[in-house]
Amino acid sequence: MTTKVTLATELRSGVASQASSNVLSPQRRVAEIALLSILLWATSAPLSAVADTPLVGSTAPGFELGTLNGERVSLGQLRGRVVFLNLWATWCPPCLVELPELERLSRSYGYGLVILAVSVDKRRANVEEFVAEAKVESLTIGLDPESDTVALYDPEGMPASFLIDSQGVIRYEHIGFDGDVLQEYEDQIERLLGKGKEDAP
Repeated sequence: MTTKVTLATELRSGVASQASSNVLSPQRRVAEIALLSILLWATSAPLSAVADTPLVGSTAPGFELGTLNGERVSLGQLRGRVVFLNLWATWCPPCLVELPELERLSRSYGYGLVILAVSVDKRRANVEEFVAEAKVESLTIGLDPESDTVALYDPEGMPASFLIDSQGVIRYEHIGFDGDVLQEYEDQIERLLGKGKEDAP
């Protein structure tokens, strides 16, 4: 519980934003992401874990945010669709590896799946830069500089992913990222959609 509170407190107090203010050049950022990708795939250390929390099986806390494209999005307006909610930031190295993989998932499953990737960066420019570099185009990028979603969902770390069914109930939670979890994501998504990628429009 202490770890969860510490994460939310640090985000709100701006400790994390100090790291996010150091804008890397595109070349250095790409190089660091590539190196991290290799490390994530090669290491045997546990870099991610399925979370067993009281949130799983309960109604997802509602929220409304601005998005990177200037629109507003609320969890309520997505009711009736399967939602993959991802909390991330540009100062979180595993997040930068995971987001392009989520882009591929979004393109694979089509309209039935909404991936809402909520950035808790303080600086919008950092989000815009990374999204452009990574060619993330099909995800809905939410902007939450005050970390309200972190306060609502209270994850133990980042990235934090939540699968929400069409009735608004959280069915799955995962903290962190490594390459092995991608198959698990697909299995969970297909279970909620009731179909495989080949059936997506």
